[in-house]
Amino acid sequence: MPIDYPSLAARVGSEIELVTSLGPVTLRVEEAEPHAGGHPGGSLTFTAPNDPLLEQGTYPVRAGEDEGQLFVVPIGADGDRATYQAVFA
Repeated sequence: MPIDYPSLAARVGSEIELVTSLGPVTLRVEEAEPHAGGHPGGSLTFTAPNDPLLEQGTYPVRAGEDEGQLFVVPIGADGDRATYQAVFA
């Protein structure tokens, strides 16, 4: 199954894994916010340890048996946690 908004939105409260040049990084799917007006897609918010702090970019991702690519943007850090966002059109 592809990595898309519905497949990741169904994983709120669970973890996915990004593959980075620094090794695998586990992100927790914290929130899924669908686009208004019934438009497809939406916004997903993730948290992860802030070490390493990931740069904005596209990363290979594994979510259970699903694999694909995910473009993430760091949107904040608090204490030892970083917050990232991915938006699907």
